[in-house]
Amino acid sequence: MSTLDDVVRVSIQIASSAITLPGFGRPLILPSVDPPFSEPSRLYTDPDDMLDDGFTILDDAYLMAQTLAQQSPRPVDWLVGRRTTASVQERTIRVAGDASAQHKRTLRFTEPATDGDWTIEIDGTPYTYTASSDNITTIRNELLTQIDTAANGIAATPLVLTNEGLVLISDEPFEITDLSAPSGGAADITLVQHVKIAAGATGLWRLDVDGSNCDFVATTATPEDIRDGLVASINALTGTHGAVAVDAAATDTLYVDAGAEFVLTFEEVGPGGTGELNGSGWSYAEGATLAGDWTITIDGVPHTFTATGANTLTEIRDGLRVLIVGGALPVTAADQAVDTDVGLKLTGTAGIPFTATLSDPTEASRMTFVQTFDVTTAAVGLWRLDVGGTNCDETAVVADAEEIRDGLVFEVNALTGTHGATAIEHSTNTSLGFIDSTAETAIALELTPGAGAGTINDAWPWSDSAGGPGGSLAAIEDYNPDWYCLLIPERDKDTIVAFAGDIEAREKIFLAQSSDAAVVASPYTPASPTPDVASRLKDLSYFRTSVWFHDVDAEHKAAAMAGRALPEIPSSITWKWKQLIGVAPTVLTSNQRANLLSKSANSSESRGGRHYSFEGTVASGEFLDIIRGRDKLKSRIQERVFEAQLASPKIPFTDGGIGQIEGASRAAVEESTTEGFIATDPPVEWTVPKAADIPSGDKAKRELLGTNAIKFNAKVQGAIHLAEIRGTVSA
Repeated sequence: MSTLDDVVRVSIQIASSAITLPGFGRPLILPSVDPPFSEPSRLYTDPDDMLDDGFTILDDAYLMAQTLAQQSPRPVDWLVGRRTTASVQERTIRVAGDASAQHKRTLRFTEPATDGDWTIEIDGTPYTYTASSDNITTIRNELLTQIDTAANGIAATPLVLTNEGLVLISDEPFEITDLSAPSGGAADITLVQHVKIAAGATGLWRLDVDGSNCDFVATTATPEDIRDGLVASINALTGTHGAVAVDAAATDTLYVDAGAEFVLTFEEVGPGGTGELNGSGWSYAEGATLAGDWTITIDGVPHTFTATGANTLTEIRDGLRVLIVGGALPVTAADQAVDTDVGLKLTGTAGIPFTATLSDPTEASRMTFVQTFDVTTAAVGLWRLDVGGTNCDETAVVADAEEIRDGLVFEVNALTGTHGATAIEHSTNTSLGFIDSTAETAIALELTPGAGAGTINDAWPWSDSAGGPGGSLAAIEDYNPDWYCLLIPERDKDTIVAFAGDIEAREKIFLAQSSDAAVVASPYTPASPTPDVASRLKDLSYFRTSVWFHDVDAEHKAAAMAGRALPEIPSSITWKWKQLIGVAPTVLTSNQRANLLSKSANSSESRGGRHYSFEGTVASGEFLDIIRGRDKLKSRIQERVFEAQLASPKIPFTDGGIGQIEGASRAAVEESTTEGFIATDPPVEWTVPKAADIPSGDKAKRELLGTNAIKFNAKVQGAIHLAEIRGTVSA
């Protein structure tokens, strides 16, 4: 929609879409149900005309219009609008570990393959295989399958050792609580760690086994001699730490075995010597801690789960879900598996968009937004993933879905530094890939081959909200922008906050009505986790929404206030002390009234037998007459300068031409002074540039903007709401 901002840019700040004059007195009623007409809005001057169009006497829109029309003075007319169809916003979040944070253990199975029970107990849960004439590989594989297929979050894989080995890996902490093999023989299962003398040197070499220093002073730099010396030192102290050292087949390598969890650290003190602990595919690590704050911030409200070192990723995810579900925002959360990882699905309310940010204490961000792409029908040619505006291209030479998927993963990761996302292959679905990012990054899939096909976000939820407040008001403005004050029938916080957010981006106002007892039950508490509607809007410092409390939902107090004040010239009146017709006063205790005012909310009451409004503020605390006066002044300056442009063959870029712009602006400010917005004392201060001082580049562009703009500084008249008169009388 084109506005006068394209011709005249006016910025007026209040220190503490242009609208034609009738618009400043015109409300927009936006019913929650479809009106009996198809266009985005319709203009009315009489409630009876609405009945003729098909509204009923019970419709909220009709009742609000009737309340508008009862006021004295009353609006000349009002718009009734139609809402657009609303859709729901969804986001999927992955909560995952990474390689540096994983918990790993390696087990060794020692011959002979004795018949009987072989048991690995993890976190108190036993996994047992009863061997009968089996070899050691079969025993290992049977236990591996039991552990790998159990719902324990642990992946089990084979490892080739001098004997058979087994590696256990999990994103979450786990403990080997017992190991046992059939008694009466040399058969055994042990936890094992791997030590390699990578480069020998003379001097002190040390292995710390569960706090016991096992030292060997090398007199030669031969790795085998150093290895043998460390083995002997460890075994000499077996009675202290419980572990046993064994030579490996490689002459520079040894194993350290124990029947229970143990900590091994490796030090090489010999100058020039180097060693390696649990390298070359070995896995034995406690993992990085997940302790700290895991936070999902939605619409500026943080939901933080503080994990201890003992919390698992599942517990962290569950904690965040409980916080979001129990919160006050119009967003819910549910568990959502993301391949082999745990995750959350965030779901908003239809038509109400939300923003979300993520943070976690791990070195690599392990809580991410996740989207998917799927090569559903492979074809040769160009496949493109647009990730946050960055094209990640893969040219397929064969029609193979897995190769195309892998190519796109590679291309996305090659440009991670540009768009900030990473791509991950699905563990089992060869055509499916994930795009992970710490921010909400839009992705799109494009492909040129006519026979190919792909999808994004098919199985994992990811969608943006459409319609709702933003879509509805945009459609109405495109059709008829000539209105100023929004009125809706809903009283719930979520709907009010959603419309307030959209109004904040427009030069209009919104009078919302709430009957929530929490508004008057307690004083304002900044950033409360469960704020009432007035507190939430005050937290957001909204300048264009005014909350009116009334305990009778069937009465439309916000509409009454709009009907009474909008017909007046902006800033010629205050919105306090106005008598309202057709609605009852709200009865409040002194504490309730104070609580209401602490949240910059409003109502009406009866005092001295008169029913009047108070206080006439928006959520930020500014007064409605100041907001409305500022909006009208901006609009008048735009209109007068625009008219000056139309009336002249041209306005030259000279002092005289700049004076024409100044004169039109001054006329608008003087009009505002007459109407009661701008004060005459002190006088308005003007700063007008000289043509000779304006850079030639700006002159060439024919723009009087920025540092070259005409500026004024003025005080507003304001209004007296409370007066104290002190007098003395004497006999």
